[in-house]
Amino acid sequence: MRVETINFVNRIKNYELKRNYDEDEFTFQKRYYKSRLNSCYGYLKLLSSNMNGSGKLNDDYNEVMKLSKECEKEYLRWKENYENT
Repeated sequence: MRVETINFVNRIKNYELKRNYDEDEFTFQKRYYKSRLNSCYGYLKLLSSNMNGSGKLNDDYNEVMKLSKECEKEYLRWKENYENT
């Protein structure tokens, strides 16, 4: 894997977001999960455009895809828990 991808994966796994002073808990949590997902999707799009049919970045793409699926599951779990309360 490329160093950029390793750094990206580490950044998403240790993602931190500052809460705005006028933001409620629901909005903050939603923004947190959506920001992580959008970052993953953006990086996947970047990798896809750079692959150009070659297999050079397959490992990077697969790792970020796995991470984005984990982020999706976390978001859906959070959303389901929030709706049940």
